[in-house]
Amino acid sequence: MRKVLSFVLVLTLVLGSFSMAFAATPAAISDVAGKNCEEAVRVLTSLGVVTGYEDGTYKPDQVVTRAEATLVVIKALGLANSVGTQKSSFTDLSGYGWAEGYIAFATQLGITNGYPDGSFKPGQTVSYNEFATMLVRALGYTDVSLTGTWPAKYVNQASAVGIMDDIASGGAAGANRGDVAIMANNALTAYIGSVDKDNNWSPIIKSGSVARDNIVYDTMIGRLGGNFFEGIIFDTDSSTINIRPYVGKYAEYYTSKADGKGDIMAIAAVKSTAIAGEFDDDNANNWTVAQVFEGNDDVDYKLAADMTDDTEFFYNGESTGTLSPSAITDVEVDLSGKTIKELYSASQWHVDIAEKIDAGDLDDLADGELLGFDFDTDKKDSIIDDSFELIGAKSLSDIKGDNVVYIYSGTDYIRKVAVGTEVVEGKITKINSDGDWIIAGKTYAFSDVADAASSDADAGDTVKVWLDAYGDIFDADVVSGSAKDYAVVLNTGSFDQIKLFLATDSSKVFDTDLTSAEYTAATSPANRLIGYGLDKDGAVDSVYTDDFYVAATTAEIVSNKVFDDGTRTYAIASDVVVFTKDGSDYGVTKLADVDKGTDSVGEIVSFILRENKVVAMIVNEGIAAGSGDDSYAVISKTEASTNAQDDKAYLLTGFIDGKKMSEVYTSSRSTIGEVTTGVAIYEFKYNDDKNVSKITKFTTAPVTGAVSADGKVSDGYIQLASGKKAIADNAVVYEVVFKDDNTTVKEYKAYSGTIKATYNVWMYDTDDDKAGAEVVIIEKN
Repeated sequence: MRKVLSFVLVLTLVLGSFSMAFAATPAAISDVAGKNCEEAVRVLTSLGVVTGYEDGTYKPDQVVTRAEATLVVIKALGLANSVGTQKSSFTDLSGYGWAEGYIAFATQLGITNGYPDGSFKPGQTVSYNEFATMLVRALGYTDVSLTGTWPAKYVNQASAVGIMDDIASGGAAGANRGDVAIMANNALTAYIGSVDKDNNWSPIIKSGSVARDNIVYDTMIGRLGGNFFEGIIFDTDSSTINIRPYVGKYAEYYTSKADGKGDIMAIAAVKSTAIAGEFDDDNANNWTVAQVFEGNDDVDYKLAADMTDDTEFFYNGESTGTLSPSAITDVEVDLSGKTIKELYSASQWHVDIAEKIDAGDLDDLADGELLGFDFDTDKKDSIIDDSFELIGAKSLSDIKGDNVVYIYSGTDYIRKVAVGTEVVEGKITKINSDGDWIIAGKTYAFSDVADAASSDADAGDTVKVWLDAYGDIFDADVVSGSAKDYAVVLNTGSFDQIKLFLATDSSKVFDTDLTSAEYTAATSPANRLIGYGLDKDGAVDSVYTDDFYVAATTAEIVSNKVFDDGTRTYAIASDVVVFTKDGSDYGVTKLADVDKGTDSVGEIVSFILRENKVVAMIVNEGIAAGSGDDSYAVISKTEASTNAQDDKAYLLTGFIDGKKMSEVYTSSRSTIGEVTTGVAIYEFKYNDDKNVSKITKFTTAPVTGAVSADGKVSDGYIQLASGKKAIADNAVVYEVVFKDDNTTVKEYKAYSGTIKATYNVWMYDTDDDKAGAEVVIIEKN
């Protein structure tokens, strides 16, 4: 007995936290327009289940009380007239006379209970778990008919019958008026049942001639006057709910009249499957068995039977006589796998106008039109929301300037407005074979409407794109780019044209859409290095030379990372665009292939500095003939001669990369001179035939000093008096032998083994990294 009493007390405490009643004021939904709860509030208001407030608001975010929750459930059950003047035994209902009868009736039905102390706490908030429990109990379920513990078993059942659809919140949080309306509206079409002696729930069947499989099931919407009808293809605007999104669909529904011709009160279930795409071209104008509908999901669907008289056709949401298969863009079907068993409806959606809208266009909404097309309006000239479908925005007032708007108009009025609000900016990492852009790992196709942008940008460009309501690109601007965004101005031609030498190693004449100041900046002085941008028509619409421009300089490239003009060192961007200049001729090369020396070859003519990095430059011609790896050598002896072309030819002996060297080098551009005076290393460049194409003295000063402790290359460092100096793992070590004057190099020898204390060293870091010296020269004392 104690266990049973304990269970009853716990159950009473749990169920004692239910109930709600909306203020008895005229229906008003002005503050739910565009919200998720709008349709639910409208339906429940028309059925008398909820009402608004006297100030014309509904207050969807306001949390619901226990008394209010009770009122909603009893009214949704169609039992408001059964409440009568019932009195409750609860002790704390003073001031809640409007709800007392409902509370007493709900308690009698087992939908809710009070607390052990005899109170009901009518002003206490109700949680999502509790309201879900109330609705499930209103459908006839009991504790013993469900498995598990509270609240999970009730919330799970509420989810199973669709009560929790479109509810983002949940749990023990207080349920607000908007969500309570959604949950109650979802419960309208759920079956009401009863529990038998074996604790099994089953739906209650009523008598009736028009119903699902000729059976009428007990539902809240049925009790409130709704008449159930098996499927129809929706083609009417006469409805309590907004029927526009359902036009062409095959669905079960409830209507206000027994003959099915009244207002549609609720959709019981959509039975058709929507597919967007087009019929194949082979049978474009014939309805035949095996006709293929090519879905936008890249799946082909086969028509199983010839068209029947039952198929309905729609053009921009309005019924039409028929459509050619080649014109169809959307179908509603009975689908089995990839087979269309029945074609309920076929629609053609045609965009009448597509624009990236501006603020001035939005002013026209006050007059019931948009982009020159009219909305259906009421007697007060207000736009009738149910006369069109809106996708991509919750309400017309949410449309902003620069949104992409598609208008689909019927015979007289707009039937659909599709609003694209998303703007994406990023680098195009790839353009696939279909021309789609991959930006930040996501693929974007181009809209197929007439005004959509064309694909002017290239992979590597940073772009700003405006997407339509379907996620496709409608318009695009190149913000900044890869190689193609930098160029050398070859000539001006006329004010509306400009000839550029591009980073694609070719020249092209462009139309321009520039201001006078922008045009002057781009073309003065001649042969100027610029950055540029193109509009969607391929005309140059922006130029930039910021932040720095050099007309002439003796700036010397030190490495692939920096160059020095004698005043400061500039960082070079890893994707720097390098133009070469040879007289009046231009070319394009890689930075790694530019000679780095002290003569005029390889010097920077001009550059563009952006965000403190060099992004583009022009250098004097100085390109290695090939892309072979650089090597570093010590030269013991140079023997010079003159060839038939009066070029200087040299026989070089020494070591390169640790191996004996005997190379012939010919050059008309410079001489090596006496290389055996003093310690030095030389950078060798090779052409594709592996012949030496350029020799340059390595000018970066080495680290020098006397070794203070024995060590090996494998130790990773040499100990000098000034500290430890790093050696690269792949370091090559040579021994230098001087002539009697102790300054002129006599020869070099390959060396391995210990670098002992008292040796002198010259340590060269040839690749400007932190790994240490790649070439080490020692002198034994």
